[in-house]
Amino acid sequence: MDIKRNISRYSRLIVAMLVAAAVLGALGAPTLVWICVAVAGVVPVLIPDRRMIFLLIAVFVVLPLLFPMKLETDITPEVQNMYDRIEELESGSVILMSFDFDPATRPELYPATLAFMRHCVRKGHRIVTMALWPLGVSLAEEAVRDVIMDEWNVENPDDPYIYGRDYVHLPYMAGGVVVANQVAASFEQVYPRDLRGTPLRDIPMMRGITNLGNIDFTFGLSSGDPGLREWIMVASDRVGIDVGGAATAVSAPEFYPYLQAGQLVGLMGGLKGASEYEALVGVPDTATAGMDAQSLAHLAIIIFIIVGNVMFFMDRRGKA
Repeated sequence: MDIKRNISRYSRLIVAMLVAAAVLGALGAPTLVWICVAVAGVVPVLIPDRRMIFLLIAVFVVLPLLFPMKLETDITPEVQNMYDRIEELESGSVILMSFDFDPATRPELYPATLAFMRHCVRKGHRIVTMALWPLGVSLAEEAVRDVIMDEWNVENPDDPYIYGRDYVHLPYMAGGVVVANQVAASFEQVYPRDLRGTPLRDIPMMRGITNLGNIDFTFGLSSGDPGLREWIMVASDRVGIDVGGAATAVSAPEFYPYLQAGQLVGLMGGLKGASEYEALVGVPDTATAGMDAQSLAHLAIIIFIIVGNVMFFMDRRGKA
């Protein structure tokens, strides 16, 4: 590996990248500065060992996850509309959160879960959790532990969220859309007891909540069927209450017709939608860090493509 020869051959490119880093630093773009400096430093070994490219990409992905840059993101209308609807609800409103996903799609949907639940807790809304997927129940418990037990109750010991008064866990019941249709008529018919085995009629929060018509907003976390589509059909079309949700990035486009028809109030699509909601709530978390990593990796790839083409033409010009 003749590093000195490569430095000499690509000296103009290295100088150009360092100058670009200085200009970007003056413009207040520290992230781009580090990319330019990294590229300038790796040029001498870029040609002899292509593995350096993969190493740099790994660094650009891992660093934002460990040290989030909190890059600004544009808020899409579908995310803003759902946030505004939760803001408009009176404190003490009842939110039904249906955890219709499993650990396979947890990286995309769990950040949306936390962001939405933080918003509800901050506004003082009461939360009923249920799941049309078997493993969704454990994810609901985890979310409550992360947001309510480890955050809100620790930070607000004088105004804690109490189980049975402010939130309730319902167990998993097989049936999918059948369960959704049944709770439209009666919660107690489907869930005679909560997840802890307490009769539903003995839970203070559930005494005034007999069916889906007593719910103020339904939020579905969906990675397939049954999921958000079923809640649109039952809660929005049949009962007439507002429905919002979060879906994986690959399935989010299929819900846009429901948004246009007014059957869906709002939607968080994948990690991008979750990062937008985090920005609205004002608590940057894993979705924001994930988008930072993705953005930085894409930017690095673009720079590598540009640098690679410049080096190719410089080599061909030197051989001419």
